[in-house]
Amino acid sequence: MRKILLLSFLILVPIVADAVIVDGINYNLSGTTAEVTSYSSSYSGALVIPPSITYNENNYTVTSIGDGAFTNCSDLTELTIPSTIIQIGTDPNDNLFMGCNSLIRINITDLEAWCRISFTTNRYSNPLSANNSSCLYLNGEKLTELIIPNTITTIGDNQFYNCRGITSVTLPNSVTSIGHQAFASCYDVTTFNLPNSLERIGTFAFWNDNFTEIDIPTSVKCIGYSAFNSCRNLTSVTLPGGISMIPIGLFSYCKALTTVYIPCGVQSIGSYAFQYCDKLEHIYCYAVTVPTLNTNVFGSASISTATLHVPSGSKTSYQESWTGFGTYSSLTDAMITIGPSGVTTFCCSSALDFTSSPLKAYVASDYSTTTYNITMTNVEKVKASTGIVVLGEEGIYKVPTTSYYTSVTNLLVGVTSWTVVQKSNGSKTNYILGNKNGNVGFYALSSSGQLSAGKAYLPLTTTDLPSGHALARGLNMEFNDETTSISSSIQTEAAGDEQIFNLQGQRLNQPQKGINIISGKKVYIK
Repeated sequence: MRKILLLSFLILVPIVADAVIVDGINYNLSGTTAEVTSYSSSYSGALVIPPSITYNENNYTVTSIGDGAFTNCSDLTELTIPSTIIQIGTDPNDNLFMGCNSLIRINITDLEAWCRISFTTNRYSNPLSANNSSCLYLNGEKLTELIIPNTITTIGDNQFYNCRGITSVTLPNSVTSIGHQAFASCYDVTTFNLPNSLERIGTFAFWNDNFTEIDIPTSVKCIGYSAFNSCRNLTSVTLPGGISMIPIGLFSYCKALTTVYIPCGVQSIGSYAFQYCDKLEHIYCYAVTVPTLNTNVFGSASISTATLHVPSGSKTSYQESWTGFGTYSSLTDAMITIGPSGVTTFCCSSALDFTSSPLKAYVASDYSTTTYNITMTNVEKVKASTGIVVLGEEGIYKVPTTSYYTSVTNLLVGVTSWTVVQKSNGSKTNYILGNKNGNVGFYALSSSGQLSAGKAYLPLTTTDLPSGHALARGLNMEFNDETTSISSSIQTEAAGDEQIFNLQGQRLNQPQKGINIISGKKVYIK
């Protein structure tokens, strides 16, 4: 029994020894790192956390702030966080900075290091949450224009929660994701500049912000629930074409919201999405198949005086499913989203007129089994339900409908509702527009899948393909008007014997800006 008790004592000794106090700050030591922990008499005044400490002649890098370290430190007024800190809190149920009612200044020396700190999903893990006057100071200067470094790819959960004093935010093209509550309650921000690299916006990301408008990039494919909840000054919003559903509470309590544009690929709208939007005037929904409404989507919203604009052929279905609107009107345009690649497929249930549009529309008029090229022919007036390829600068465009159109030969098949496209149908192999390693073109499906409403695919007869052709190879798009400006990424995987020349007859390894001779055809590269 004595041996067992002695062993237990020896095990406990190092654990107690790891807790130390250096210059009035409590730490837990582990290996060569130190974590700031709670102080028995509570931290107060202006506290500076050092990047490293020395204890018993050993050096430790301060890398984290532990759960509960500053809870209810009501006399703490200022906190300096070193660039060595990578973690603040681990328990999402811990209110790390709750009760720090006097904390109004957070000092940092490295914005990139701050952007890499991992906070929990609890807003109180961020010291900026402590007071509605809390501001971030970078090297002694109060941050008013927040420009995120281009080394950052993700804005983490609660990264800038409740950061007051900042009036504008600019994210670089390296950022692909914005986390939970990342910019929530940044009440002074009037301008958000979001990049075309952004793919995901997290839950409550912009909750309780004060901006009047925001451009959601065309690259965004996923938006978390309540991302724009309580943005009380937001007046108009256009949702990007890549989303398939509007999540729960997305625009709840957006009291100034008057106009909403919903893309044709949306299949469902979550509960309370527009609850208490009591100034709604116009909703433009481009989905041919009526999206499913969940509970109280428009609860306490002003839809009785609002106009719902929908595809003409679906108006009756909307009247039966989306009840309560003051007016139901037929759309007079189509909404087309062009992503960063500058090209998309599209299909509309109405005929479209591209005559005055900055976009250019093309049908796939022919396919060469010698060069693997698809001949793309420009059309200005497109028949209803026709699959087309559309080129243009990144953005969201409105193209007017028309009663006149041009009948043309077209290999593309358009869909106006979500459609299962098989890998192959009998003798036909189905290709969809894709991007492989920066090469945008038509690629054979590797498996069956759903194609979004308002898109198009390319079925090719397998027996017409040249001997030995790899079905997974990208098919080149050859545009019939050499004045068309297209991104170099449009040039897809070339056939093994494809030759590229400049106008001086010099052979090139790859296309260059300007006019190139590719397989004997002129192609203009922007």
